Amino acid sequence: MSTTELGSAVGSKPEVAADRPVPGANLSTALARYFRGYARFTGRASRSEFWWVVLVVETARLGTAIAVESLLAASARAVDAQEYLTSLTLASVLALLLAVGILALVVPTLALFWRRLHDADHPGPIALLTLVPLLGGFVVIFIGLRRSSPAGRRFDSTTTA
Repeated sequence: MSTTELGSAVGSKPEVAADRPVPGANLSTALARYFRGYARFTGRASRSEFWWVVLVVETARLGTAIAVESLLAASARAVDAQEYLTSLTLASVLALLLAVGILALVVPTLALFWRRLHDADHPGPIALLTLVPLLGGFVVIFIGLRRSSPAGRRFDSTTTA
């Protein structure tokens, strides 16, 4: 009995090759594939893989930005120097963590969008349009919502995992 058959026999899903999309991926699957494929610009990513990651990354980014803004507002309302310095220091540390986090996620997020483009049968370099202010957000939404295309299989590797 092969490992794929064995996996099916015990009720778990068989492992999907790294370059193939996982339609209907759940949150943990999407995040695991996102970090495993940190700088992999080959293969494809399903809509669910893409949007789960976007949800988590943007929620974390927004939450951290709100915390920084709240701390900056608190420092502006501070009545003594100690309170001012504490709020400002915490805001600075959080802002630095936010900047480092954003920089650390540039490559995997670009790689994920590249693979999402492949799944919709578009060439990966279109992902570079996300770097254009204003236009980039519309590109992400428009292509991120597109259905998978059977023609996108041309981006799969010829070997099987």
